[in-house]
Amino acid sequence: MHVQIKANTKLFSASPTGAGAPPNSQVALFDAAVPGTLPVLNWGCVEAAVRTGFALGGKVNRVSHFDRKHYFYADLPLGFQITQQDHPLVTGGMLPVRVDGRKEPLSVPIQRIQLEQDTGKSLHDQHPDHSLIDLNRAGSALMEVVTEPALSSGEEAAAFVRTFQLLLRHIGTSSANMEDGSLRVDVNVSMRSGDGRQSTRCEIKNMNSIRSIVKAVEFEAARHQEVLSKNEDVARETRTFDVSSGTTHALRSKESALDYRFMPEPDLPPLVLTEEVVAELERTTPELPDVSIARLQSAHGLSAKQAATIVSIPGATRYLLAAVELAATRGVKGCDAVSLTKWLLGDLRKSLNNAQLDFSSLPASISEARLLELLEAVESSTLSARMAKPVLEAMVAGDTRPVDVVSEEVSGGAQLTDAAALQTMCKEILEAHPKQVAKFLAGKNNMMGMFVGQAMKQTSGRADPKAATSIFLELLKEYGSSR
Repeated sequence: MHVQIKANTKLFSASPTGAGAPPNSQVALFDAAVPGTLPVLNWGCVEAAVRTGFALGGKVNRVSHFDRKHYFYADLPLGFQITQQDHPLVTGGMLPVRVDGRKEPLSVPIQRIQLEQDTGKSLHDQHPDHSLIDLNRAGSALMEVVTEPALSSGEEAAAFVRTFQLLLRHIGTSSANMEDGSLRVDVNVSMRSGDGRQSTRCEIKNMNSIRSIVKAVEFEAARHQEVLSKNEDVARETRTFDVSSGTTHALRSKESALDYRFMPEPDLPPLVLTEEVVAELERTTPELPDVSIARLQSAHGLSAKQAATIVSIPGATRYLLAAVELAATRGVKGCDAVSLTKWLLGDLRKSLNNAQLDFSSLPASISEARLLELLEAVESSTLSARMAKPVLEAMVAGDTRPVDVVSEEVSGGAQLTDAAALQTMCKEILEAHPKQVAKFLAGKNNMMGMFVGQAMKQTSGRADPKAATSIFLELLKEYGSSR
C-alpha cells in the first residue's frame, strides 16, 4: 500500500499539498529537481508514520536511513526516488482483520513501513499525440506499508484494505481514499499447486478500488493455476488490471533490486529518534478502531452500529468524547454520548457535508463548547430541534456569535413557550378546523400532526411542539366531554 500522508507540505519541501490546485502550481524548486536544491525532512510526516507503526503494533526503529531508488519516468524529475530500502522507520506489526463468515479475525503480519516521496502524474488522455506532466503530487509524502504474504483470497485482501483504511482514518494519518489516489494498492500474487510447485510472484499495480482488488486476485490466481497445470513457468512481471474486461495485462518485466541501483541518500543524515520523542508519539497514538468501538458501547451506551459509524468518520470519535467530557464538567443535562451521537450522525454531519468539511477540520465556530451551547438551548426549550437546524448550519459556516443572536437572525428568536399565548392560538386553530376536530374525536389520531403543523406555521416554526401537543390534547378532551 502507498499511503499519502495527511500533511500541509511535502516530504522534503515546503510546497503545499492541497487538492484541486491548477497543474504545476504546487511545485518547489526541489520538487522540479532544480540543480543545487536540497531536501529538508518534514517532521510531521515522520510523526504520522511512527503513529501508524504504533497503531499496527510494529517496532519503531530509533535509527533509520534514506536511500535513492533510481528509475527513469517522465514524471520523476530527479531520476530517482528517495525512500528507505535497507533501514525503514518501522518493522513488524500486525493487523487483525474480520472476514465475513469467520468467527475469529485473520491476523495479517506487517513487514515494514517506510517513508518515501511520491512521483508526479502523467496525463495521457488529453492529447492524442503526446502526454502531459503535472508535478503537483511530486514529492508528496508517502508511507509504503508492506504485508507479509498472509492473504489467501481476493475477499481476504479486500477485508484487509477496508480494515487498513479504517485504521488510517481513525488515527488521522491519511484520508486513505482510493478514488483520489490517497491510497494506492499493489497486489502481489503467486499460486502453490497441489504438488508443491509455486508460481513466480506477479505484481498488479495501482489498484484503485476494493472491488477491483477482488476481481484482479481471482483472475490472476486462475491464470497462475492454468500456467502451472501446463508445467510452465509464470513470468515475473508487473501487470495492470483492466476494469472493463476484469483481466490483468503485462506492463513490463519485473525489476530486481539491482535494477534500481539503490544507494544511500547523501543529502540526508540518518533519521534518529530519541527515547523521549518515541515515548510521546506512542502515548498520543489513538487506540485501534475495534478498541474504540468496544469502549463507546460499554462505557457510553452506544449501539454497535452507532459506535462503528462514529469510529469510521475521521475525527468524530475525538470530537464526541471531548463533547461528552465537557458536558459532564459543565453539568449540561441531556448531552450524554447517545444524545450527542444522534446530533453528530444527523444534523451536524449533514451540515458539514454541505459545507465540504469533516470532523477533523472543524472551524472554531462549531467547537465542542459551541455545540453544547446550542444543545443547551434545545434542552431548555429555548429552541426547538427544528429551529436549531438553521442555527447549526450558520455555526458550521463560521458564525461565531452567541446562539441567541444567531437564532434571532435565522430562526426569528427563541421558541414560543408562553402557555397563555399557546392556549389561545391552539383554541383558534381547533375552532377553524371543525371537520378535523370531528375526525380526531372519531378516532383518527393522525389529525394531531395537522394541528401541530398549523401551530408551527402560524409561529414560523417557533412554537414548542411538545407544549402545543399537550394543549391540543387537553382542549380536544374538553370538546369530547362536552358533546
